[in-house]
Amino acid sequence: MTGNKKKKFSKIERLKQLQEEEEKRLKEEEEARVKSEKEELARLEIEQIEKEKWQQLEAKDLGRKNEELEELYLLEKCFSEAEKMKREHRLYSQWMHYIQCDGCPDPSVAQEINTFISLWKEEKNETFEDVIAKSKLVLYLIDRLKLILLETPSHDLQEKSIMQYQGSIVELRELLHLKFNIATELLLRQASTLADLDTGNMEKVIQDENITLYVWANLKKNPRYSHRRCRRLKDIRVTSWWPAYAC
Repeated sequence: MTGNKKKKFSKIERLKQLQEEEEKRLKEEEEARVKSEKEELARLEIEQIEKEKWQQLEAKDLGRKNEELEELYLLEKCFSEAEKMKREHRLYSQWMHYIQCDGCPDPSVAQEINTFISLWKEEKNETFEDVIAKSKLVLYLIDRLKLILLETPSHDLQEKSIMQYQGSIVELRELLHLKFNIATELLLRQASTLADLDTGNMEKVIQDENITLYVWANLKKNPRYSHRRCRRLKDIRVTSWWPAYAC
């Protein structure tokens, strides 16, 4: 009897243990399920937030692109209008040059600028004042050619024209420099007639808004007068120099 009772209690305890284990398992499964659901909800919430942020960025980027397209359209429109105005201005300048008939060559026309250069090369015995007066026109022509190269659209400029304009600029500069050198040499040939009565030496300054020439000739070969020349040079403000010393 006692043995059967013990077996009965053991069976009850075993069932109770199994029940507790089952309840524990179910509880753990429920906790795991709840945890998994919470994690899934958190993941979905994060994904939704990221998706909304991405959509906002896309909308912002689309708005920015639309603004850029509008700005680009306006710029293209303004550029086209500016190019049109430049072409009209060039045509107007050519027409005004044609009707003025002031003898000034059109630097964009090869025949006119080449004729101008050739005729000036043939002129002889020009004084420095003559060259300075002519240099204003030459510098103006050089600036005009630079402006044409700078402002004319590439599709309106042929390679031949570019080389022509660049060549004319170089030729005008070289000819201007040559003319100043020749005029300075002619001036030095007159050094004795231009000599200072007190020192017996020659000192002459010729200048305008573009050019300054300072000629000093130590005709008496006296070295002490070189100090005076140096002081004189410091007093003269120059932008371009064609120095010519006869010592």
